[in-house]
Formats: sequence, C-alpha cells, structure tokens
Amino acid sequence: MLSISKLKEFKHKIRYTIEIKLTKINEDWTVDKLDSKTYDKINGVYNY
Repeated sequence: MLSISKLKEFKHKIRYTIEIKLTKINEDWTVDKLDSKTYDKINGVYNY
C-alpha cells in the first residue's frame, strides 16, 4: 500500500491535450458535454 510520503516523492509527469468544444447560442458560449476520456484526463486518472 502506498503512503502519502511515497506519493510526495513521485516526480513523473505526463502531459495530455484536452480538447473542449464550445457552442455559441444567442451570443453566449457554452461548453459542450465532455466525454469520459476528457473527465479522466482532468481528474488525472486517464490511462493512455
């Protein structure tokens, strides 16, 4: 089992590209529904 101290030692970083689509309706921009892959990337649990 990992401890907090072991997690703090972890230095590996991964960069992801997140595409967020927008729709303009009556002069207002709204974010389109995000898919599960995008949510996983935002939450840091995406497994490529």
